[in-house]
Amino acid sequence: MSLMPHPLPFTNWAEKDCDLMSWIRTYSLLTGMTALLGDPALALMERFSKKRSLWGSRRGKLLADISHRAPFDVWMHGASVGEMAAIKAITEKILKIRPETRIMVSAFTESGFNHGKRLFEQNIPVTLFPFDYPQAAFRAASLVSPRVFCSVETEIWPNFLWTLKRRGTKLALLNARISADSFPPYRRFRFFFREVLGLFEVICAISRLDKKRLCIMGANPQMVEVCGNAKYEYLIERPDEKKARGVAKMLSIPSNRPVVVAGSIRGHEYRQIYRCAEQLKAMGIETLFILVPRHLERVKEIRDFLSEKGERSQTLTERLEHRGRSFDPGCKFLVVDEMGWLFDLYGLCDVAFVGGSLVLKGGQNIMEPAAWARPVLFGPHTENFQDAAEALLAEGGGFVVEDHTELTERLKTLLTKKEYRKRAGACSRKALLKLGNGAATRQAERLLRNFLESTPPRMPRVASAQRTNSTG
Repeated sequence: MSLMPHPLPFTNWAEKDCDLMSWIRTYSLLTGMTALLGDPALALMERFSKKRSLWGSRRGKLLADISHRAPFDVWMHGASVGEMAAIKAITEKILKIRPETRIMVSAFTESGFNHGKRLFEQNIPVTLFPFDYPQAAFRAASLVSPRVFCSVETEIWPNFLWTLKRRGTKLALLNARISADSFPPYRRFRFFFREVLGLFEVICAISRLDKKRLCIMGANPQMVEVCGNAKYEYLIERPDEKKARGVAKMLSIPSNRPVVVAGSIRGHEYRQIYRCAEQLKAMGIETLFILVPRHLERVKEIRDFLSEKGERSQTLTERLEHRGRSFDPGCKFLVVDEMGWLFDLYGLCDVAFVGGSLVLKGGQNIMEPAAWARPVLFGPHTENFQDAAEALLAEGGGFVVEDHTELTERLKTLLTKKEYRKRAGACSRKALLKLGNGAATRQAERLLRNFLESTPPRMPRVASAQRTNSTG
C-alpha cells in the first residue's frame, strides 16, 4: 500500500510548463527512497529513546495532544525561537477577530518547540515538525487535516507542502523574508523553488526587498503582498515595566551604575565589549555590562577570557543563587547562562548593544530594545534586519559602531548625557511603531478573508464522535 496519497487532477496552482510539478515529484521520489532506510532508524529511536514522543513527531505521528484535538482550522509553523514571536503575534490577532478558530503550532528545532510551549496558552498545542520526507508528511497531514497551513518566514518544506496541497489544504507563507545569505542558492535553484512557491495561495512579505527576492525566485508578483514584520507588532505590546523592575530587584542590579546590555553576541564580540569596558573605566565611567551570548555554549569561553584578563564576572544563575545580596562593586560583567531573559533585561538597561553585527552574521533583532525605548547600538552587519536598521537610523534612535573604539565613544555620550539618551530612546520606540503597527493584524486579516471567513470552526474528532454517539 502506498504511503503517498493519489495526486489530484491538474489545477491552476501548478504552472502548466512544470510538467505536473515534475521537480517536486523528483524531490519526493528521491527523499522517499532515502526514507526507506531512514524511517526504520527513526522508528527505533522512537521506541528506545527517552524522548519517544518527540521522535514520533519527527516521523509525522505528532504528540498525543495533537492527535486528540485534531483536526484544526490553522496550522502555524516556524523554524525556531525567533519565528515563535511572529506566530504569537499573528495567532493573537486571528483569535481576537475570530475567537473560535482552532489553531496548532509547530517548530522545527527543539529550542523553538520548548519556547513555543512556554509562549502559548493551553488552548494552542505545540509540537515538533516532522522531517520532510513523504512518509512523515503523509502521516502528519492525514492526522491533522488542517484547513489552512501557514509557513512563517523561510520555512519551505516541499514534500510537506505538496502533500497538504493535494489533500485540499490552503497554503500561506506569512512574514516571508529571504536573507542576503540564503538568496543566492534560492535564486540558483529557481527552477525548483518556482514550483514550490506556486503552491502558496497567499504570500505576505516583510518588506519590498523580500517581495523582490521572492519574485525573482519565481513567486507570482500578484500573490505577494508587503505586510511588514509581525514580530515588530508583537514587540510593541510586550514590554512590562513592572516585570523589568522585578528582574532588576531579583538580580540586585545596582541603581547607581549605568547598565549596558549586550544582547545576542556572537563570535568574538565579547572581546570588543571588554575593550570598551576598559576604556570607559579609564574615563571614570563604572559600567555594568550584561553579556547575553546568542549560544549558551559560549558562556564558559567568555568567562575564561574575562578571568584571564583579571576581571571578575558572575553568571545569572549565580546571581539567582545569591538573591537579595548586594552586587559586587568590583564586578563589571554579568554573563547570562539561561535562555529566555534577554527581552526583559533590555528593559532594565540604559543603553543596548545588539550583537551578531560586528561580525559577519547579519545581526539579531535590533528592535527588541527599541520596544523599551532604549537607544540601540549595532555594528555594520545588519543585513537580516535591514529595514529595522534603516528605520532606527532615520529616526535617530539607533547608531552604527564599527568597532570597540566607536562603541566606547557612543556609550560615553549616551551614558553621560541623560536627556540625549532619553530622546534617542524615544526615537527608537517611534521607529518600532512606524514599522510594526498593523503588521500582524494585516496578515491575520488576509488569512481570515481568504480562507476562513465563511467557514464554521472545526470540532475535535473525539468531540465529534462523542456528539454523534450521544445523538444517535
